[in-house]
Amino acid sequence: MTPEERNRTIEFIHMSQARYEARLEQEAEHWNNNWDKLDRWTAELKGFVRRIVDLIEIESGRMDRHEKEIRDMQQEGQRQHQESMDRLDRILDRLSDPGQAS
Repeated sequence: MTPEERNRTIEFIHMSQARYEARLEQEAEHWNNNWDKLDRWTAELKGFVRRIVDLIEIESGRMDRHEKEIRDMQQEGQRQHQESMDRLDRILDRLSDPGQAS
């Protein structure tokens, strides 16, 4: 190999290494940008999940209160129904017993 060929080979190797290093730097920058994006997205997702959990807790409390109100109303309705039935029974008893009608 002549000195000129050797110099061209060395220059080719240096150029190849320079291109390879530039490409590695581009890849590193690309991945760093992607990690930054991923970190931002992860933070946003955590915020969304926290808000969803908060809303679920609020709605769960509302549902619990609503269910209690419904149970209370049903119990009151049953109590009033029983009172009405008792009154009706007393009325019917008075109507069927001629000695009590005055």
